[in-house]
Amino acid sequence: KQTAMVGLDEEKEKFVELANPMTENYALFRKRLFPELLDFLASNKHIAFPQKIFEIGKTLELDAKSDTKVAEKNRLCVMLCGKGADFNTIKGVLDAITRNLGLKYELDESELPFLEKGKQAEIKVNGDKGFLGQLSLHPMKAFGIEQNIVLLEFTLI
Repeated sequence: KQTAMVGLDEEKEKFVELANPMTENYALFRKRLFPELLDFLASNKHIAFPQKIFEIGKTLELDAKSDTKVAEKNRLCVMLCGKGADFNTIKGVLDAITRNLGLKYELDESELPFLEKGKQAEIKVNGDKGFLGQLSLHPMKAFGIEQNIVLLEFTLI
């Protein structure tokens, strides 16, 4: 459900799936954190803005190189919503996080469908990729959020 709401083509996204899930809600493991944070923001629109939220959590991805064919990763997602939420602000958050963790990163161009063109970048940290940028209108409308949203997400070591 959330992959369609953020504009990701489910055919292109390969998720780790349970063979015998107890409920349909827990049949797939998440690859990204940000859809759940968007759902959280959508449920808390009645709270005053700006809102600043984050999550550090586990994700699972299919990985042909692994013995189990699955890679477990710890990811960080930060989301800023409301006045002052822009690309430069979220990049400043990235700078502060990586500096405090002693990590180096590189930014490169990206074209993710859930982020605004020209207001997004790919983050490369220790050989792994993430992203930062301004959320595009499609997911904002799908989640019923009218405030500007910027976010970053990448794998922590």
